[in-house]
Amino acid sequence: MTLPAGVARLSRLSGDELDAELLARARRYPQAATDAAVVERALAYPYVPLPESYVLGDGPVEREGRHVVLAYGANGSPEVLRRKLGDGARLAVLAGTLRDFDVVYSAHVSAYGAIASTLHPAPGAAVRAFALLFDDDQLVRLAETEFNYAVVRLDGLRFDHADAAIAFVSRHGALGLTGAPIRLADMSQRDAQALVRDALAPGESVEEFILSNVRDHARAVRFTAELRRGGIPFPRGVAEVLDG
Repeated sequence: MTLPAGVARLSRLSGDELDAELLARARRYPQAATDAAVVERALAYPYVPLPESYVLGDGPVEREGRHVVLAYGANGSPEVLRRKLGDGARLAVLAGTLRDFDVVYSAHVSAYGAIASTLHPAPGAAVRAFALLFDDDQLVRLAETEFNYAVVRLDGLRFDHADAAIAFVSRHGALGLTGAPIRLADMSQRDAQALVRDALAPGESVEEFILSNVRDHARAVRFTAELRRGGIPFPRGVAEVLDG
């Protein structure tokens, strides 16, 4: 399983070099037009994917020759896929159950203000996930938007549609402010924002915290570096890093 040449090898970077690249990419990330829209977009995370499999675009999509990419958060939503890949994107999105992993908050502030999610091993757990059937160009375009995530291969999956897949796993680890990964199912986005705000910018309202992070990307990258220091790493040996 190899990545298209156009996928940046960001997992080769660390420390200040990584933070500088994250800042440059965050500044290029498309933003909502108004303050109200920025806050609404952040607090709506992880959005609501369709409950069943679906196809973006017209006609069937053949699986052969396509990458199987595991989506577990916002990337299962047709709204988000169209925003990241373009309105003309054509792909199949296959709904299923992923076992022995959970979806938890990541130790980073996203470029659009959300406290985003990541996968984390959790024996016995079962979560809704999607297999995205991507061509090379779609994988490159998605990776451009997922600069806070390492691109990895997961093998031995207990998942309806594949036993191996490409996945995006937070390069900052799971949010560690409570000492253990926090499941998205157990905490709303607003409460996650308040938890991170209390640790990094007490005194700001949740809305002020979101807006300041989106309007000042250097601050958000600085905050992410602080969260990363206390993050809970994805266990070694579970995944093969592909973008290193």
